[in-house]
Amino acid sequence: MKQIRDPLKELKSFHRDALKQLEMLEKALAAFRETGRVDEMRLSLEGFYFFVRKEMALHSKDEEEILFPLLENMDLGGIDVKDIVDEHEYLRASEEVLELLKGADRETKKQIESTVDEVIQTLREHIRKEDVFIIGGAARKLSREQLAGIAGKMNELRSGGNYGY
Repeated sequence: MKQIRDPLKELKSFHRDALKQLEMLEKALAAFRETGRVDEMRLSLEGFYFFVRKEMALHSKDEEEILFPLLENMDLGGIDVKDIVDEHEYLRASEEVLELLKGADRETKKQIESTVDEVIQTLREHIRKEDVFIIGGAARKLSREQLAGIAGKMNELRSGGNYGY
């Protein structure tokens, strides 16, 4: 397993991966709107939520357990760390949209479209806020020693291997 040396770079790298997942989900949503094919949308959503449960779980733990406690009482330009945690919870809970695909009728399909679109928009805005305010604020306000400590804790978390939801 690679050792993390720059925790902020690692967090931003995850954001790039998440944006790629969102691009795929947006394409699937466009196809779903055009064809209404539930099976294809289900596969895309299952892939996206696999990413959420595995990759995003680790990323969220990095932030919620390691980075955010250091930033809680700092001015991050109007962003409250607690609001970012609430967005993490929303994204985890949004997986319920998969249940809507079972026996979907026309009305349910509209609800699926709306929910998936909301998830996409929320995650895009969430990533923007984290990149600008959280990671940017951490880069400005945390010392090299604190950042090295974050990297060490991130490496410890990965060595444990139990970080999925």
